[in-house]
Amino acid sequence: MQINTANDYLIWDNIESITYTSNNVTDTAYQLAIAKRRSITSADVPTEKTGSYTSSDLVWMIPTAVLTGGLIPKVSDYITDSASVEWTVLDLQLWNFKSTWRLTTRNLVLAEGLFDTIKLMRPDNLKDGSGGRTTTYTQVGADVQCKIVEVNSDAADLFGRKTTKQRFDCHSQRQLLWKATDRITDQNDNVYSIVAGAAPFTLDSLQVFSLEKIL
Repeated sequence: MQINTANDYLIWDNIESITYTSNNVTDTAYQLAIAKRRSITSADVPTEKTGSYTSSDLVWMIPTAVLTGGLIPKVSDYITDSASVEWTVLDLQLWNFKSTWRLTTRNLVLAEGLFDTIKLMRPDNLKDGSGGRTTTYTQVGADVQCKIVEVNSDAADLFGRKTTKQRFDCHSQRQLLWKATDRITDQNDNVYSIVAGAAPFTLDSLQVFSLEKIL
């Protein structure tokens, strides 16, 4: 006889309400009233996909009964806990006769030193009063934590003016679905053009953007 564990979460202790965000184009957020955090244990065996877990990683247990709006957890989603700390999903399993999701998560901001903040900006290309095109930029999605590191710089000629072209690597907390015409601004209002994007979010390597800034 199969044991019914669907309502076991009703007697969980030390529960916590969380915001679960599905990492997609619109970053859809769901308010979940019941979740439970657990520390990583020796039973958490590293895999080729996730790499070694650290003592600061967390396991989150989420009952399937509280998932709303057709939400199905996936890798790269993130949990915002009651202290507003974000935990990115590294690995997941459906446990206990499909009644509980078990998510292994990491605070990437602390683990990767992501102390910069960026906005992905997209051009609107609206018409002005005379029928011409005027370009304004609108933020796409929420602010994202990252680490911006200067790679190199060199002199360049731009329209007959001597300038300095700086290049940066931007290590992003979350995958950004960018377009060639987008640009990035940081917390200091620096504006960067996007040259390339490498390694869409994988568990052992953040998405990295190659950026340029002209001085």
